[in-house]
Amino acid sequence: LVSDLAKKYRKNALVASLGASQGHAMLVGKGACYRCVFDEIDAGELPTCASEGILSTFPAVVGSSVAHTALEHLLGEDSVSKFWVFEKNQCRQIKIQTQKGCEHHTYDT
Repeated sequence: LVSDLAKKYRKNALVASLGASQGHAMLVGKGACYRCVFDEIDAGELPTCASEGILSTFPAVVGSSVAHTALEHLLGEDSVSKFWVFEKNQCRQIKIQTQKGCEHHTYDT
């Protein structure tokens, strides 16, 4: 929802998520959106924190990278469309390309 609203109103927003053994962070607004990374999934199919749990260090790691990405953006560095993936034993940054036909990139003004 945050990604969709950022695209609709042409505003930048930070999107982050946590799971049992993985976390994500991404600045959306210009460029690729969160839906360019993930297909739409029925909310009933998603695991919850209550059912899966979260590795205790992930909130701090993901939160720190969101803060770092926000500072990069405020300082004028190109941080849009970079998708951070945090897993148990590694961290990586992926440059996301806008998917062809992504309906979330064209909105009426």
